[in-house]
Amino acid sequence: MRPEIPYQLLRPAQLLLVRRKGWLGWFIRRVTDSRVNHVTMITRADEPALTIGSEDARGVTILPLQTFFEDDAVTGLVLMDDDLDDAQRQKVLAWAVTHHGDHYDFLQLVGIYARHRLPWLTPDQMLLDSTDKMICSEYVTRARLEVGRDLRPEGVCTGMVDPGMIHASLALTVIWQWWAA
Repeated sequence: MRPEIPYQLLRPAQLLLVRRKGWLGWFIRRVTDSRVNHVTMITRADEPALTIGSEDARGVTILPLQTFFEDDAVTGLVLMDDDLDDAQRQKVLAWAVTHHGDHYDFLQLVGIYARHRLPWLTPDQMLLDSTDKMICSEYVTRARLEVGRDLRPEGVCTGMVDPGMIHASLALTVIWQWWAA
């Protein structure tokens, strides 16, 4: 059974982590040994709730939150948050919106693969990380850095943060979650 959107728990700048079927989702989960393969940010918490995130070939896109709740390919959702005040939430969202339309960094996925599978070959700063393109987890990490919040594990550059690292971040708290049976 599909879950209902927990509107009473939503706040702007919260993160929604997603587990989605499909080749890209499978690849990301497999490489990163994570339960999730995507992360997006809540931009509007009241109905109709909206998200903004780096969405594969579409790049940084605004989508209705309902999209994730109605998609049969989505098999898990985790809502996470930290203790940002209202001014910090607005600053995070202002940065996020200015990057609307930025492109997705497919080559960066190769860099993350190398970091996870060949760690002895990969430096802290990957050459495959483009400065003008982002994957979803880099996007939300860079947005949080605007207010001094760092979601990265120690020693991991911004471009090498993956959705599993966001899910495991000690800086965030799980507010709500749903996993398909």
